[in-house]
Amino acid sequence: MHRTNKRRWRGDFDRVRAFQEAGWTVIRVNADDLSDAKRRVALVAQLRGLLACGDV
Repeated sequence: MHRTNKRRWRGDFDRVRAFQEAGWTVIRVNADDLSDAKRRVALVAQLRGLLACGDV
């Protein structure tokens, strides 16, 4: 629905931008990131790196 509904997509985009402007780190994850082993390993490494830096 998000990819076909422009208004909803824009709202999501604006919400993510607002989080980032407020200093939040936004990590976008999809089903492939969880179901594919290589992608999952990369995601976990990204999360560990962010947590180690205190950037989240």
